[in-house]
Amino acid sequence: MDNWVVRSKLSPSTRLRSLIARDELIARLQQVLQARAAVLHAPAGFGKTSLLANWRQDLSAAGVPVAWLSLDDHDRDPIQFLNYLTEACRAGGLIGSADPPSPPGGVTESPPRAIFGSLLTELNKCIGPHVLILDDFHRAETNDNCKVINQLLESLPENVHLVISSREISHALALASLRARDELIEIDHTDLRFNDQEIKAFLGSLVSASEKSNWPHALSQRTEGWPIALQTVRRWVTEGASLSETLEQLTGRSSDFSDYFLEEVFDNLNADVQTFLLRTSILERVTGDLANCLCDANNGWDTLEELERRDLFVQSLDRERTWYRYHRLFTEFLQERLRRRADESVPELHHTASSWFFNNGYVSEATQHAVASGKFAAVADLFEALGGWLFALQGHAGSVERALDVVGDSDLSSYPRLWLGKVFITVRQGETERGEAIFEELLASVGKHTEKDSQLECELLIMRSFLNVYADRPISDAEIRGLEELGGSLPHEDQVLHAARNNLLCTIYAQSGRFDECMAVGDKAIRNYRAMGSVWGEAFIYFHEGYACMAQGRLRDAEVLYTAGYDLAAEHFGEDGDQAAIANVLLAEAAYEKNNIHEATRLLDLSLTHIERFDAWLEVYVAAYTTALKLARAAHDEERLQKMLNRARSTAANRGLPRLRRIAEMQVLEFQLRDDDKGTDIRMSRPPEPADHPVLQRLAVSVSARRNLQQGNHTAAIDMLRQACQDASEQRLIRSFKSLSVLLAMALWDTGEHEAAISAFEAALSPSIFEGSKRIFIDEGDSLVQVIRDLARASEKQRGNRLRDRFLAELIMEINAARVQVAKNIGELSPREQEVLRYLVQGRSNREIAESIPISINTVKFHLKNIFEKLNVTTRKDAVSASIRRGIL
Repeated sequence: MDNWVVRSKLSPSTRLRSLIARDELIARLQQVLQARAAVLHAPAGFGKTSLLANWRQDLSAAGVPVAWLSLDDHDRDPIQFLNYLTEACRAGGLIGSADPPSPPGGVTESPPRAIFGSLLTELNKCIGPHVLILDDFHRAETNDNCKVINQLLESLPENVHLVISSREISHALALASLRARDELIEIDHTDLRFNDQEIKAFLGSLVSASEKSNWPHALSQRTEGWPIALQTVRRWVTEGASLSETLEQLTGRSSDFSDYFLEEVFDNLNADVQTFLLRTSILERVTGDLANCLCDANNGWDTLEELERRDLFVQSLDRERTWYRYHRLFTEFLQERLRRRADESVPELHHTASSWFFNNGYVSEATQHAVASGKFAAVADLFEALGGWLFALQGHAGSVERALDVVGDSDLSSYPRLWLGKVFITVRQGETERGEAIFEELLASVGKHTEKDSQLECELLIMRSFLNVYADRPISDAEIRGLEELGGSLPHEDQVLHAARNNLLCTIYAQSGRFDECMAVGDKAIRNYRAMGSVWGEAFIYFHEGYACMAQGRLRDAEVLYTAGYDLAAEHFGEDGDQAAIANVLLAEAAYEKNNIHEATRLLDLSLTHIERFDAWLEVYVAAYTTALKLARAAHDEERLQKMLNRARSTAANRGLPRLRRIAEMQVLEFQLRDDDKGTDIRMSRPPEPADHPVLQRLAVSVSARRNLQQGNHTAAIDMLRQACQDASEQRLIRSFKSLSVLLAMALWDTGEHEAAISAFEAALSPSIFEGSKRIFIDEGDSLVQVIRDLARASEKQRGNRLRDRFLAELIMEINAARVQVAKNIGELSPREQEVLRYLVQGRSNREIAESIPISINTVKFHLKNIFEKLNVTTRKDAVSASIRRGIL
């Protein structure tokens, strides 16, 4: 035999080196010195040899003798295998250079037993730790060679440790007893794949700083940490490709990976296994029975177990080995080869898979493969059987939407529940008018049928009310009674329909102020959703119940419910989904009320654009835009305030929500009146109408009362506010009650009715202390400070409640802090600019200001120019208004 061939087998290639340190894996390998053996098994390209080569260098540096043997197909002969094993031990210093003897060619024809006995005798002479590494054992695996390994494991002295690297682990290797005695170190593909930190270390020096910060995680998801794939990425980036381009091109269909899979895996399999892999590649997960169904065979379980044992990019997903999956890139490679095979019908495979999943109770996967089949009749039949819109209501709106892409509008006449699904999806996308038109078409179609479907009639009634809620139309008492009576008509076991009805009633009760009923029916809906396993629906109930708590001034309870909804949504549908965005909006409103400005801003930044583009309803939009407007006013950012108002108007127009526009405009009008402006900058979208929404009711009273106060009609304002406070209290609208009571306290204080003012203020204060609700006080600014200070002094004299005293002190501090922040936001006015501004507020001309200071008229103009820039205004009138509004002087 060629001596060069012998030498090449007895040491790893010098090219095998890892570009990053894999210290944790090296440490795992180091543990073999206290164990009997180690096994590394993983598919091709997972860096087994590179890792062992690096470890070998560390061992040699530490003075530990290491024998290395790289195996190939020629080593399947047991005599040759033992001869090379002996040569490797001699080259690595595990045995002496003279014994056992061997002929000049480096091999011997002695019987295997004689060679093994002679080798074992020499190995027993070893002193100190010694390591024997067998690389690529799968290439030399035979029953005879496995027997040799088993004898080594049984007979080697304790200081000689065997390490085997292989793409698969043979059943013939006696490893179970070693595992049981904890004498085996195992490293598989899950250990060998790169984590995010290793990917960053491996590629970080090549990646542009402009790439998104989460690029290591994106690569990890795409490659599943497969080292050979990351090596390919490194080469592509080195050759000039950007990382974003690389991620787009990184598929198992690319020539690099396709050639690799062909040469290293696919071409080495027999035709039956190739067909098995191709047909099952359409699945995200596969079980033996499903494989049998797709392949028209009966050996699915055996094939999957064998593929996993051989580490052919197949892994089990559970301890029982019921479900398996393929590596993502390998799946893409297989799917591309399947697509090119003329003898396979991919749509038919999807149809078969859909039927199997549905018959075995795996609904989600059944719908996925039905849609992928493109067979409109099969899709329509399946989704109609699942309830159509009711299936969407369980959190499968995306699936229903994809089904509707397959089933044309003309085909829906025979599938009324799927037709209702189209209505539901259309409305959730913000196209309320179009959704209603589709619904009317459905009603006309159903009316032509002579046979009656009582359950469908119930569903149509629920959908009608659902449309009214989304279109922001008042729900009549008769309609509410109809929904309430509907409960007795629905099948007791139909959790989905009961959930839909209870969800709708929960929403309506919350909006109409029937809070106890809202919570009671909401809890029923939660039980319904839990019974059918729908966290999607459960999250919405938390939002409705939280809204009811918010209206009652129960800020803490609202936060708990909103957070529960967010946690469910984020866990099951992601932090960037519709429900998470809705929860963030509602939590932002709560954060603002607690004067947590930074958190409110952060949450709205995350969610406002999302709900504008996707799904929400009136109460969510009201919370979003009123909070956004309040944040803009708190920052005294008039440009941002106007932008937010315009966005609210745009959303109201696009979604057909007239009350949203009125509420946003009234909110800004209240700001102007609060800041002593006449409120003439806001043009209302229409003449005033009856205020039929709690927020609109409060704003209407506030705006009217403030106008009366500006005009000196204190009595009219006070009478109006007293009646509104009484009404809000009786309706348990405590949030509105607190806000109006604060305004009443200020009005009474201005008329000298200090005791009555403090009484009104106390009415707002008491429910606010426990809830931590501060912003209704802070937003009134300096106008309220004197009332708070007098109340605080009286409380201190009486040695009252410490919690109450601390809350009052915090209010004064935070009102002052808000004033300081205003100065920072607008830029500091110099002392001279403040002096000029003070005379400007007094109504003096430029000449009068110049004579009063004294300075030149041109200098006055220079200072006015700077003042206008810092206040972001263009006229003297606006400068006066802004300085008063912002409390600058």
